[in-house]
Amino acid sequence: MKRFVVLVALLVSSGYASAGRTLTLEECRELAIQNNKELKISGEKIKMAGYEKNAAFTKYFPQLSATGAYMWNQKDINLLDMGALGASIGGALGPIAQLPVFGKLMEGVDDLQHLDIQNIWVGSVSLVQPVFMGGKIINYNQITKYAKQLAESMNDQQLQEVIYKTDETYWQVISLVNKKKLADAYVDLLRKTDHDITAMINEGVATEADGLSVKVKLNEAEMAQTKVDNGLALSRMLLA
Repeated sequence: MKRFVVLVALLVSSGYASAGRTLTLEECRELAIQNNKELKISGEKIKMAGYEKNAAFTKYFPQLSATGAYMWNQKDINLLDMGALGASIGGALGPIAQLPVFGKLMEGVDDLQHLDIQNIWVGSVSLVQPVFMGGKIINYNQITKYAKQLAESMNDQQLQEVIYKTDETYWQVISLVNKKKLADAYVDLLRKTDHDITAMINEGVATEADGLSVKVKLNEAEMAQTKVDNGLALSRMLLA
């Protein structure tokens, strides 16, 4: 906060260098809001609270999920050794095994025991609908709602504090700048008067007491001028 307000103080007192003019109060407020880190952080907290609130609201709806997998194998699987099986059956059946119908039967058996596992696809889809969770979803939504409201309230409070500090610093610097102008003008006037009184004393139309009185006033004015200058410098140092 202080780092930003010193910018306000410097610009108000010396003018906006790049534009060649003095900033208005509204412009100082805008600079304060744009450059305040606490406000930026609280703004991000509001966004996070909003995202959390939206996520909590989705708990009322069904949760749809899907998974899938693919596997490739170099070889297929044969449940039976068809060569050994054919020889065993052929030996048992004798001439019958030479019939064409037996060959077709064995081909059918070969197709049945052969498993094609070179390309395997697996997938699943699930849908979960919350029915009753003891009020946890409702409570969760209430918590996230209040968390967002709290973040917004804190952001608004910080915004008001930034504006208040900016206004206070702005008018303080304006007051010091005006006091400096008056002090400078008063010192210049007394210095001219002191010069004139010295000349009048030399001419014999004024007394030494008159000259001393003017010098006392000039000394007091210069002290006041120094205080104003120190006040401006000190305020900038304290706000830096």
